[in-house]
Amino acid sequence: MNKQTIIILEGPDRAGKSFLGKIFHSIFDIPYYHGERSPASREELKTRAFEVAKIEMQQMYDILKQTGISLVIDRWHLSELVYGKVYGRQIDENFIWDMDEKLADLGAVVVYVSMPLEALKIRWGEEKIVEFNEIQEIISQYERALKKSKCKIVHYNPFGE
Repeated sequence: MNKQTIIILEGPDRAGKSFLGKIFHSIFDIPYYHGERSPASREELKTRAFEVAKIEMQQMYDILKQTGISLVIDRWHLSELVYGKVYGRQIDENFIWDMDEKLADLGAVVVYVSMPLEALKIRWGEEKIVEFNEIQEIISQYERALKKSKCKIVHYNPFGE
């Protein structure tokens, strides 16, 4: 692959981002990166340190810019913004939007993966970490972020809705 391709998968937990990322990896022969593990508890969901995420995002961006490699990334800047807002974590919105602009300059495509609320409710109920009433706020925050993003946005819903 001669041209750099950066695909960023964003969307609520359990919507199918990892599954789609593995498909992109197979079809396009682009490395798939899923660096963040799921939170082990509600407390961890609320207390993730943004400063660590900020360093990781900056390092990943530097690697992409300096090497020109193609990559499928499972979650990045918009997830930090959305989950930070929903769970009251400390975030730096200026950093997020600066990163968004830099990624847009590299030609990054954000694939927003979603599914119907009832399907998410079933999938989230299996984990008992995220409450169903939080899903609507998460989706609402993603909708706001996607409207503001300078990256190309592609919406994907496996249910075709």
